[in-house]
Amino acid sequence: MTTTQRSPKPSAAAPDEGRLRVWSSVCAGLFLPLSLGVFLLTMSSDSASDCALNGEQCHPAPPWPLFGWGATVAATAWLVTLMAATVRGRRCALAVQLLAEFAALMVVLAHG
Repeated sequence: MTTTQRSPKPSAAAPDEGRLRVWSSVCAGLFLPLSLGVFLLTMSSDSASDCALNGEQCHPAPPWPLFGWGATVAATAWLVTLMAATVRGRRCALAVQLLAEFAALMVVLAHG
């Protein structure tokens, strides 16, 4: 009587692991250029150009601590996405990362 050993079936989450890490890294890599683009977009508004050229219609400084908080949370979530042991943990960390990046960009955009 011969016995055959079955190899364990690969889990359905295995391909998802790499994709979550890649998407998280792509979003983290695009955050700085996107932040710079949003900042330049807000600086090209009429009120920002009047402030820069004539010193008129100047708004107070943007809330940089809020932007810094969003960027810090996004960076932490990115690291958690890369190092989390479970796929569910990676999904949650990626969601937190995207929401924090969105919030940080909206702080810059809303100021303009």
